[in-house]
Amino acid sequence: MVLFKNTFWVDKKYKLDYFRIMKINNLRKIREKLGLSQSKLGERLGLNRSKAQARISHYETSRRLLPTDIAYKLIDLAAKEGLVIELGEIYPRPNEAA
Repeated sequence: MVLFKNTFWVDKKYKLDYFRIMKINNLRKIREKLGLSQSKLGERLGLNRSKAQARISHYETSRRLLPTDIAYKLIDLAAKEGLVIELGEIYPRPNEAA
């Protein structure tokens, strides 16, 4: 296997995204606790309205890395909604990842 830009090439036909293999964040669980859709969460985090849903989807599926500045905004948003979360809950240790 060859690693190139977070992609494992198993052979010429199959490639597996490294971050899809390793679920690296709990964004979806937190979003569901907040009772928000992907687009509403994205908008409340200050993402571009037209791309908010797609970006949150990519972060949830680990297609894109969740930036730490967005993670901190999520912590602040959750606190305003009465949900206390820490950075370790967003990015679990590898042995805790689902």
